[in-house]
Amino acid sequence: MPATLSRRDWRPLKPRSGRRPAAVTDPVLEPFWSGLRVLAHFDAQPDSGQPPGLALIDEAGEDATRIAPAAADALRNSVMALEAVIDGVLTVQPNLGSAGTALVGEARVPGMSMVLPRAPQVVYERQLPAHAADADIAFVAVDLLSVDNQPLLDLPLLERRRHLDGLFIENHLLRLSPVVRPPIGPWLSSWQAAGFVGLVMKAANSRYRPGEQTLDWVVVRRGLQRT
Repeated sequence: MPATLSRRDWRPLKPRSGRRPAAVTDPVLEPFWSGLRVLAHFDAQPDSGQPPGLALIDEAGEDATRIAPAAADALRNSVMALEAVIDGVLTVQPNLGSAGTALVGEARVPGMSMVLPRAPQVVYERQLPAHAADADIAFVAVDLLSVDNQPLLDLPLLERRRHLDGLFIENHLLRLSPVVRPPIGPWLSSWQAAGFVGLVMKAANSRYRPGEQTLDWVVVRRGLQRT
């Protein structure tokens, strides 16, 4: 069970991909960030006399902190908690307006104001662009797994997001991914202008199971179209 794993052994929850993913119940929507998915492990170390610790661990369990030292330092100095594990993406999109293809999927969304593409191939981009400069790489937070040594895995997604709001102060290196409910029409123009190639649908009541693949999260590419 995920709760028995050491927190450092947690890996990001994987969205569903493929030709026939299940419908998402009571979905919330967020833009799909292209980049390197990581879990940020923060420890304030209040009794050690040492500065806070921060490690960015990717999906393969590798330490990716060296890839984005500026974003890591910004997060280390901004988290307002004793401990936290934050699901996020290292990406240049907030600072360069770049949007690369990362994970492509198809989903059925009953009653939603969206047009879905034909069944696509699955493509997963694990790395940032080769030209990305450290000062351009931001950490975009999408979920919260633990705070102040209290695991949040069994809380609904929107409750985890409530704990994530206000955990750090946003700046050009630290962002909180927006989450909205359908219809997505009011957000289409801004998301399209920012260059996003798709969106992620997540069940509002979904739980977090580290390292597993879930039917409750689905990535839709080029789903940002009005009917």
